[in-house]
Amino acid sequence: MLRAVCSRRMRDTSVRRKRFLILNWLWARGDQRARKAILTVLAAIAATIPSARGLSLEEAFVLAASANPTVRAAREAANADYAAVSVARSAWFPTVYGFASADAAYNWLDTTAIQEGDNAGYSTTGRFTLGLVYNHSLYRGGSDTEMLRHARRTARQSIAAAQGVQQSVLLRVAVAYLDALLAGHTVALREEALAAFEERAREARVLFEVGERTRSDVAQAEAEQAVAATAILSARAQLAIERSLLEKLVGAPPGRLEPAAEPDPMLLPPTLDDARRAAEHLGPAVRVAQHALHAAEHAMRAIHGEAGPTVDLVGSMSVTNKHDQGQRFFLPGAPLTSADSAARERRADISAGIRLRIPIYQAGAVKGRLNQAKRIYLQRREEWMAARLEAVQKAESAWHNLQTARERSAAILTAVMASATALEHIRHEADVGERSLREVLDAQRVLVEQEIEALTAERDRIVESYRLLEAVGGLRIGELR
Repeated sequence: MLRAVCSRRMRDTSVRRKRFLILNWLWARGDQRARKAILTVLAAIAATIPSARGLSLEEAFVLAASANPTVRAAREAANADYAAVSVARSAWFPTVYGFASADAAYNWLDTTAIQEGDNAGYSTTGRFTLGLVYNHSLYRGGSDTEMLRHARRTARQSIAAAQGVQQSVLLRVAVAYLDALLAGHTVALREEALAAFEERAREARVLFEVGERTRSDVAQAEAEQAVAATAILSARAQLAIERSLLEKLVGAPPGRLEPAAEPDPMLLPPTLDDARRAAEHLGPAVRVAQHALHAAEHAMRAIHGEAGPTVDLVGSMSVTNKHDQGQRFFLPGAPLTSADSAARERRADISAGIRLRIPIYQAGAVKGRLNQAKRIYLQRREEWMAARLEAVQKAESAWHNLQTARERSAAILTAVMASATALEHIRHEADVGERSLREVLDAQRVLVEQEIEALTAERDRIVESYRLLEAVGGLRIGELR
């Protein structure tokens, strides 16, 4: 029966592993629309997973990338800047717009003192015009090209910033996941310790009744039991806090947490020099600062192009319909007479040409903006250099912390094994009267604390490995296995 259960669990784990690898392959090779669809599908699947199934760290990463509001806000900001590329590209295309106008006029001529030869009358004029205007920029001193490059660099900067935000959130997810996992194991160890101290207290009471233990032995055992019960309450409260933080990051109740391990060793830099080089070129903050530097350079060149001449291809076409109508009255010393008149006119106008504009004096506006752009460029260059130094320092710190955590984990594991052996011998010696109950209780407490310390060291080792991976810009969903 046990063999069948283990076999079924192994098959379930293998199926989940294959599904996750397939989704990672699709993620690494899909476009933005395909990735969005994958995240939507994974979020829908995760919403239907029962809490007893368990949540792995990789699945927590996928849920956070899909549901975390900080990641989604950064992604939408990148999409907004990417849409600005189309705005900059529109300067390369012509513009055509139509227009229409209509007007009417009414004129009246009258005389108050009608004399011979005077006349009076009225006239109406109506005009209706339809037309098209064409304008195509042929050359603007290179500003159009530089503005398009600036928009593209700004979009890449926003994408790099969004990826940096996502890596930061994924690191927080890893820390929260491992903290919750540590808290759960701590609760289990505290419960085992409480059961052990209860057993020691029960043995002490039984031996006290037969005269083999003293009242102080019973009191010490009961005191250790009370301390263990209090430690369980604190551990359970910490577990609730850590699981709440993890749920806030991934957007779903975590359920049962599966064991976690370090990322693939192929993703981590093998040496300190490799970590420095990777952080200097691939660090999230470095990539953002580098794109900002190039964007500032293109903005400076675009402003410089505004001082040059511009060449436009212009054209227009219009059709005008005009209608005149009037009536005039004559008084040539005779009875009143009148005459009517009417006229229609249709006119079509077509024009095309090339317009050249050469700036002669711009009141210093372009020069002032150019100086400002140069200062911004120098600022971005200093920020890029500072980001490189900070990224290298961060990678070095993460590298040394990881090595220390690995050595500490191995050392504490050795100490735990030694403490477990010591506790076993102390118990046997206490059974034959060579050790006191106080020594047994102390050895039991030391073993529990060292086991918790070993779990904490294991948690620190895994956290530092993900911290190093984030420092070199490798904490991406498509590369994690």
